[in-house]
Amino acid sequence: MKTSGNTVLITGGASGIGLALAKDFLARKNSVVICDLRAEKLALAKKALPGIGTVRCDVTSPRDREKLLKTVQKDFPKLNIFVNNAAVVFWHNFLAPRSDLAQRILLEVNTNLLGPIELTRMFLPQLLKRESSCLVNISSGLAYLPLALEPVYCATKAGLHSFSQSMRYQLKDTRVEVVEVLSSWVNTDMARNVDTPKMSADRMVTEFMRGLEAGREEIRIGQIDRLYFWSRLAPHWMLKRLNDNTPPHKG
Repeated sequence: MKTSGNTVLITGGASGIGLALAKDFLARKNSVVICDLRAEKLALAKKALPGIGTVRCDVTSPRDREKLLKTVQKDFPKLNIFVNNAAVVFWHNFLAPRSDLAQRILLEVNTNLLGPIELTRMFLPQLLKRESSCLVNISSGLAYLPLALEPVYCATKAGLHSFSQSMRYQLKDTRVEVVEVLSSWVNTDMARNVDTPKMSADRMVTEFMRGLEAGREEIRIGQIDRLYFWSRLAPHWMLKRLNDNTPPHKG
């Protein structure tokens, strides 16, 4: 997949990995549009990257998803790279549930899994019209083995991993590539409470671009190749090791 001359849409693109992706794609001479729930973050992103397009969108809202589709069809008809990046994560202890546990569970599932599935369904006809296009799902190495304190997040990423594999098979005879990105901890707001070494969002994006240019279907970044290997060779041992060595949570 070429990394220039594209029209790119990134969900959750106003901060963190999404913003780093937008910055890199823009520097490579692509047309880039980002969507995000937070209007103030979109305004800051627009100021930092003047050439970018922005749309306020809550990916959990059917109405907002429909609005996003119509806006992109009208203003960015040549869309050929769609990046499902928007995500949320909570640490859950089901033995000592918070009063808002049910709401948090729904938010994670709707943002991390249902949103990408629905957006894929909606934008796929547009991608199929292009000579070369790509569906990118930003997943996590925790799709291979779960971290017990993030049970819902890990379940959604495992679901997104499975969905990516299924879509790749369904689209194998089309011009749409399906790429999944699985990384270790990235230094973003989502990971701010995890006390462990983290890579920068810029480094993560650099590794992603290398993988995209090389035509890799699963782009494993950081320590994820090692996690993938051990999850296949000794899954029970690795699951115990991963969770016994969970980095402390700061709040």
